[in-house]
Amino acid sequence: MKQMPDNMDYEGTAKILSQDPSPLNSVLLQEMQRYNLLLDQIRDSLLSLERGIQGLTVMTLDLEIIFTCILDGRVPPLWGKTYPSAKPLAAWAKDLVNRVDLFDKWAASARPPWVFWLSAFTFPSGFLTAVLQMAARQHQVSVDSLTWEFIVQAVDDSNLTGPAKDGVYVKGFFLEGAGWDKKSAVLIEASSVQLVVAMPTIQFKPVESRKKGTRRKKE
Repeated sequence: MKQMPDNMDYEGTAKILSQDPSPLNSVLLQEMQRYNLLLDQIRDSLLSLERGIQGLTVMTLDLEIIFTCILDGRVPPLWGKTYPSAKPLAAWAKDLVNRVDLFDKWAASARPPWVFWLSAFTFPSGFLTAVLQMAARQHQVSVDSLTWEFIVQAVDDSNLTGPAKDGVYVKGFFLEGAGWDKKSAVLIEASSVQLVVAMPTIQFKPVESRKKGTRRKKE
């Protein structure tokens, strides 16, 4: 309970962002709402568990499951419904703090980050759809006509001078059983001592899909 951050200011953020109905702002508010609900669930279940241990309330089956999971260092099923994760409880709790911190800073500044941590989103496809919607409005084309072009960055995030001009910068990808050569921008053989390698930041760039012309068969 001491590790859990405070809830994010959803109402205040919604009031500030109401003047800018951007698809990304809608995604931010949805993520804040989901994480606030998760934090409430964690606090409520831990308070109930504490009262049950003290004999002040009946230990229900759900509380016993949470109690057993905490003893075993596993994430209770009730807490793991918000987003999938294979992390043990200690790492999961630390990861949750980082996720909430990302969206809290985004809300406080009212500006999207330059680089988006895709793993932090509980609904990543919703975020990517919002990026496509923004590109469609900017170029005045249909969302259905857009597809993705992926550009792996050759520089570290610290060397980026601003947000992506087209699309978004995304991090949070890993390679398993392979490596990445930044200089040549190609896949390479995996190192003998590394099973998993972090991928550099990737630019997700919306582009119009090329329509393939139909050819008539000559008789």
